[in-house]
Amino acid sequence: GREIMEDDSIIEQLLNTMYKATANKRRNRYRNARELCDDLTVLLNKLHARKFIPRKQIAEANYMIAMYDLMERHPLFEYINGSGSEAVIDAAFAGSHPMRKFFLKAVFSCGQMRSVRLRIHLFSEDSADFVKGLLEEECPALEKAAVIAENGKVISDKIDPNMAAEPMAYICSYSGGIRQIAEVTKNFGIHYMICDETEEKNVRTVVRELMTCGAERLPFLLGTLSEGQDLFEIGIEEEPDDEKRIDGLLQVPIPTKKRTPFYDENAARSRLERRAYRIHRSYMMEKFPEAGEERIRDSYFSSLYNMESSMRSVAAISYKCAAVDLSVYDENVCESYRKKVLSGTQTARKAMAELTAMEHRSWMAFMILNGWDAPPDRNCIEEYAFS
Repeated sequence: GREIMEDDSIIEQLLNTMYKATANKRRNRYRNARELCDDLTVLLNKLHARKFIPRKQIAEANYMIAMYDLMERHPLFEYINGSGSEAVIDAAFAGSHPMRKFFLKAVFSCGQMRSVRLRIHLFSEDSADFVKGLLEEECPALEKAAVIAENGKVISDKIDPNMAAEPMAYICSYSGGIRQIAEVTKNFGIHYMICDETEEKNVRTVVRELMTCGAERLPFLLGTLSEGQDLFEIGIEEEPDDEKRIDGLLQVPIPTKKRTPFYDENAARSRLERRAYRIHRSYMMEKFPEAGEERIRDSYFSSLYNMESSMRSVAAISYKCAAVDLSVYDENVCESYRKKVLSGTQTARKAMAELTAMEHRSWMAFMILNGWDAPPDRNCIEEYAFS
């Protein structure tokens, strides 16, 4: 009872449901029992969500969904600079909004493509402190797997060869303001940038200048955090109406909240979330055959780790397909995948080995930024992960 009384939206919906169930006039009543059941189910799911995810984790869940949704809808590999041994992905976040952490996690894990370097640029006055906090408090293995640079100067490049043969990413922080944003964006050819409201004016100025310099800087994705944008409006099958393409510049508003003050997993319509839950369900049914639907559901929605792990798996699918010149949007992609990867030919076996290595690096990157470290004893290497 107290949980309900603390949330005005639940009270309002409950009262509206009761009214529609008992109204004297036919036009105000539910047309059938199914409509009543659907509304009651929504209410029940909202209460479940309150139990599954504490309020202090709600924002993180929403940020996580928004970033992995972005990685799937607008994959990094569409913005690769160079080719062959010079191929590189440059992605940037300008500002200090908490979404920055989830941008870093999503880009670091999804951007692990074979033979393509990954550079992640962070612009804000506190960017160096942000990275330092990750290294010292949350992600001890990050320094062993990535090159860390501050304002153009490398401060750590001691890659652990037992963890990675080469840097999994170059993480670069900058604190110099608009001039540095302009200089770095131009010099590195950054085509993929997210900014919060504190840096939006500066970033738009930089992008506008790049667009006037010539088409060689395009296409360019500019994502802007939108407090007013509803998270339910992203991730639908077609491209959202509020995304704008102007002469090669794609402007993408990125929502930072949902219309409800808590996480309601069943109300979301995104393809990413539906697929992520199916992946978790398949994993649970294989590992715990006796698990019922309620246990599977609880194990997913009560754990931000399980949700993010599954979303990472979903978002990374298009990247692995791209690695073998396939598109997830091709109606014949399944048949093409079977021929290229699963047919058993020498070429297919090579492709399978490449995709396996790519998935392992993506999984490693995900685990590293979730705080896991290399095992102190290599005899424990067969364990799932290490803390």
